[in-house]
Amino acid sequence: MMQIKISDVLGMLNNGNTRKEIQEHYGLNGVEVKTLFSHPELKGKKTKKKKELSFIIVNDVTGQEAPTPTEENTDTEEETPVAEALPEVEEEPKTAWE
Repeated sequence: MMQIKISDVLGMLNNGNTRKEIQEHYGLNGVEVKTLFSHPELKGKKTKKKKELSFIIVNDVTGQEAPTPTEENTDTEEETPVAEALPEVEEEPKTAWE
């Protein structure tokens, strides 16, 4: 009997493999692939599409290529919490009709 690891299937989805490709990889029929993806860890999981850019960003100030954002390294700057980013606004007095 064949064993299919959840981590392997998740890895294939993250690498861009579709359910059809996973089905072919393991030699599963339609009922088997449906049963596989009904597992709680796989339910609702989708193929991760890799976003390829048609250009490379070059920093012409230093002449070095800038790292191209990928799914793993899109956060190049530290994120500012929303509370810090928004200016403080004092509440306006309510009018009689509010």
